[in-house]
Amino acid sequence: MLTVEYLTDPPDGFLDRAGEGRGFYAAYSAAGMENFTLGYFAVSRDGKIVTVAPCFLTLYSADTLVENRRLKPLFAWIGFHVACIGHPSADLGYIEGEVSSEVLAALNAELFKRAPVAAYVNFSEALPLPPTFSRVASLPVAVLEVRPDYYASLGRRTRRNLRLKLRDSAALRHEEYSGFPQQYADTIYAHYLNIYGKADMQFERVTPRFFENMGKVGKYILYRDGDDLIGFTLLVCRGDTVYAKYMGMDLARGRRHGLYFRMFIDAIDICIRDGYRKLQTGQSSYQFKRRLGSRLVPNWISFSARNRLLHPLLALLMWLTAYRE
Repeated sequence: MLTVEYLTDPPDGFLDRAGEGRGFYAAYSAAGMENFTLGYFAVSRDGKIVTVAPCFLTLYSADTLVENRRLKPLFAWIGFHVACIGHPSADLGYIEGEVSSEVLAALNAELFKRAPVAAYVNFSEALPLPPTFSRVASLPVAVLEVRPDYYASLGRRTRRNLRLKLRDSAALRHEEYSGFPQQYADTIYAHYLNIYGKADMQFERVTPRFFENMGKVGKYILYRDGDDLIGFTLLVCRGDTVYAKYMGMDLARGRRHGLYFRMFIDAIDICIRDGYRKLQTGQSSYQFKRRLGSRLVPNWISFSARNRLLHPLLALLMWLTAYRE
């Protein structure tokens, strides 16, 4: 017999094998995010935990995945509460332990106790969910395989374009911090808001406390134009992978210096220098990342309405607003 317990903190040892890792989940949970209630479901069989799944509750806006700014107002007025398995900011959904139809049925019952819609967010593989769930494409994740000879493996034209673009940022210098550079907290957050404000797709806005919390597990790369801090990237380095999680910049000066491109190249250089084999750069700027060799890992959102009469309308709405390449 299965039992499910809701936890505010994960059991010891959980998330050690998750992509961004336990420290990332803890930093996010402790950051006081608006519109998100985060927790974990522990599923036990005969008193022994067999599965732990991150979960969150949120009020989902139907325009979240709509990139076209002209179309966004058509869906922005539609919102509904949803209980999700997954994480608002992790690139890929993660369930640790047994992932069986029996376990997912127990999780679904708990989700529907909390919201009229249940969802599994950003899972790259099919899950053994019942036919009452539908599935639409979510944002894929860009992953670059980084070998020591990465630059030599590029075509001549690509290498030439790299050199030309790097000239724009030649005047910039960067600094690496293995903790949070507290003295620059206000500037870092202001630069993050610059990027957040111009994004076509917005799901969550993280808090200043999140960036402080991430000092325990992340690496900050700061960029200066003269004495002025004009941008940053937040990297999480785990296992064989560097995760480029967040960035921010002075938009005008960043554009003038080709800063986004420079950030990407510096992350590749860190992979080569420190022996990481993959650079995972998230869910944006796909054309640019593909040109530099990234592959796109597909992601899916599986969902179901508690009221079966409403499910066809939900499925239509999610299809209309789903990611399309």
